[in-house]
Amino acid sequence: MRLCPKGINAYQQVNHPERLTAPLMRRSRDEDFREVSWDEALDFTVAEIERIQQSYGGVVQQADTTRCSGWCPPAASGAPTASTPAPSASRRSTSGRSCR
Repeated sequence: MRLCPKGINAYQQVNHPERLTAPLMRRSRDEDFREVSWDEALDFTVAEIERIQQSYGGVVQQADTTRCSGWCPPAASGAPTASTPAPSASRRSTSGRSCR
């Protein structure tokens, strides 16, 4: 059986001997990464998102990357205004969001 290039790449990623199997975390840039439990990594992530929301307000949203490559802002914040024209058709995703 032969695999396509995409399948070969996926196989190599899953079976690579140096593949990460647990989250790595550091508290500051001066520290080395250390292996932590999934619970500790997720608790830290939630705490950071809540800290950012309290500091800057707003809602943290996940970008819809299913229809375009790159980061797509929500339609409300990516909508053209008088001072910012609409992106060209080549930079607009099928979801109606502007891709940057």
